[in-house]
Amino acid sequence: LFLTMELLDGSTLDEVIPQDGLATDRFLQMAIQLTDALAAAHAAGIIHRDLKPANVMVTRGGTLKVLDFGLSK
Repeated sequence: LFLTMELLDGSTLDEVIPQDGLATDRFLQMAIQLTDALAAAHAAGIIHRDLKPANVMVTRGGTLKVLDFGLSK
């Protein structure tokens, strides 16, 4: 038996968001990706229950990845 995990190169969303906020176009790009990810989880019957900027990774390519489903239901 073994466990495999994806290696992500990037930063968490709380590290990416500047103090004065994101530009509207960048915010909308991220919001769409995040809602698509949550919709896919919900379609599979999974509720995250601990969604926060520290649990969202932004890869160097700009893709959002939702992390830490440890409290999911």
